[in-house]
Amino acid sequence: MLGIPSYAPKFFYDVELFKRTFQETLQNLIGKTITRFWVMWDDMENEWYPDGPVILEIDNNRYEFTAYQLDELSLTINTINLDEKLDWEKNFP
Repeated sequence: MLGIPSYAPKFFYDVELFKRTFQETLQNLIGKTITRFWVMWDDMENEWYPDGPVILEIDNNRYEFTAYQLDELSLTINTINLDEKLDWEKNFP
């Protein structure tokens, strides 16, 4: 998905359900340091690809946030292999 071969986000269509599901996980991150971050970058347009995941590395875990529209949210943890090359041609003709 999104040109990332191994990525399979689990989308929530209910913000309240998303908050209840990840409340403890997200609260445990308060005050922690973001060690690194990744975004999908379009070199040709020199801009961030906003539909791609935003990945935050905190305490050696990667929190992978993706949002479509305002009501489709996904949070996965350590599922994206950052060594895989993006397949732009296949997914973004």
